[in-house]
Amino acid sequence: MMHPRLRGAASVVTAICLLGALSTGCSSRSDALTARPMATGHWVIDRRDTFGGSTLDQKLWATCYWWERDGCTNLGNQEAQWYDPGQVHTSDGQLHLVAAPEPSKHLGRSFSYRSGMVSTGRIGNGPDDAARYAFTYGYVEARFRTPSGQGLWPAIWMLPVTN
Repeated sequence: MMHPRLRGAASVVTAICLLGALSTGCSSRSDALTARPMATGHWVIDRRDTFGGSTLDQKLWATCYWWERDGCTNLGNQEAQWYDPGQVHTSDGQLHLVAAPEPSKHLGRSFSYRSGMVSTGRIGNGPDDAARYAFTYGYVEARFRTPSGQGLWPAIWMLPVTN
């Protein structure tokens, strides 16, 4: 469970499952999430997704970084995986971000792995392209399971909103 406090700058949530050595997946089961105050005062659940449907809510989640829609990566990080929207699915109240050792070529580069990611960030670089969800103060609670194995790097990142 993660409870980072955010002060000052709005953030978006990006969850990814990275893979370096194993073919597997990571999942998030949100049906047990409940509001828990981190400090005194009144806390209100502002956004919640139970992943109860058969498809991901595209109004709430993007499956790539904002500069691409049909697959993406962060070349600035020299990432070895290509984030593929086909590696993201929901079932039985769970979000599945699947990582697999499947080589591919994109953007003139070779990638050794395919992985799923979701983000509440925007798609597009236009001035009217707002984040799907952003907040300034509060906390994020998530529960997820990953199989053990070398090279796995599940992550939840708090990224600034820049528009």
